[in-house]
Amino acid sequence: MAYEMKDMSFNIFKVNKTKEGQPDYRMELMFKGEKLRIAMWRKTTNSGEPFWSGNIEVGERQQQSDTPFQKKETPKQNDLDDDIPF
Repeated sequence: MAYEMKDMSFNIFKVNKTKEGQPDYRMELMFKGEKLRIAMWRKTTNSGEPFWSGNIEVGERQQQSDTPFQKKETPKQNDLDDDIPF
């Protein structure tokens, strides 16, 4: 049985870096039925203080537990409703 992430839960994974610039850790988070992926880097300020930096990717709402992560797509210009007068 495949692992099913429950709402309001997260997992953190250490990344085995193969290239420069890859994050140190990745996090998967389920929040209100939406899967988020977070990349995290350990950094140091100019004064030597450590801190974390990161970015967030938002995925589609999870309908089924085996649905793969997908980025949301923005509508194309021709997909917009042309009945709006402005």
